Amino acid sequence: MTSPKSSYVIQKLITVTPSPQLQPLLSIILSYFTQLSLDSSGCRVVQSMLEFSSPDQQRSITSLLCNTKTLLALASDKHGTYVAQACLPHLTPNPTALLALVNSLLGYTAMLGQHQCGTFFLQRLVGVLSTHYPGSGAACLLQEDILANLSQLAITEPGSRLVQAMLKDSQPTTVVRVARWVVENVKAVIITKPAVYVAGAVLEQIIERLDEEGSWASLLDMVVQGFIGPDKESSLRQSILLTAALHPVGHLLAREVVAKVNYMPEEMKMDVMRVLASEVDRLSMDKFGCIVLKGLAESVI
Repeated sequence: MTSPKSSYVIQKLITVTPSPQLQPLLSIILSYFTQLSLDSSGCRVVQSMLEFSSPDQQRSITSLLCNTKTLLALASDKHGTYVAQACLPHLTPNPTALLALVNSLLGYTAMLGQHQCGTFFLQRLVGVLSTHYPGSGAACLLQEDILANLSQLAITEPGSRLVQAMLKDSQPTTVVRVARWVVENVKAVIITKPAVYVAGAVLEQIIERLDEEGSWASLLDMVVQGFIGPDKESSLRQSILLTAALHPVGHLLAREVVAKVNYMPEEMKMDVMRVLASEVDRLSMDKFGCIVLKGLAESVI
């Protein structure tokens, strides 16, 4: 099963063999599940069995994933993550199994979320829960574990992608908590590219919800005020927005902020414009500042 040729033959046999006759092969897979899943050829056999076996046989395989040691081994491996992800559609109809899976992950989302392979699995799991069981115990537990490790996750590229996936179709409280984290850590955010993308995703979520009720406008005000406030570490005592606009990474977020001026109340919009106008010459002579000014010009046309 772990050589390319034998794996290929077994995969073909699985597709044409009645499920009762797959039982001997299933027994081998169950006994060596982790070893096969971590192997470049063996993982394909496991995935084929998951696709073509009976529902009972599928459940016997997917139940193994709810063991913490097994789950961590698979999700953080370049081959195992595909097996772990292949299990999710078979676990989806069973909320009890999904809850068991989430419980197996608790305390390890920071580790997995910062791993290139682990983040793919977690993003898929977040998508399953938000689509099929929004607001469920499993969804809330996973979100809470991610939020508890936001400072670690948001500053790495894999972790940032996980946080962004969580923000899509998430509960309002999740958006609020991430927005507060962005404001409280704004100086670190504007110099960290993965965190910049998290902040951009928060802004998008707030803008999309502005028509729902008034509190989203208040949240937008809080975020924007956090950006246009004074940079206490700057010798020029300039706005944080200006510091960001002149930064190789921060200008990406500054451009996102100024691109949203038409969604802001008139007073807030004028505050943003005043910050940029106060240093327009400096911005226009800087390659990053120019990008921000161009974004502003495009948004007000």
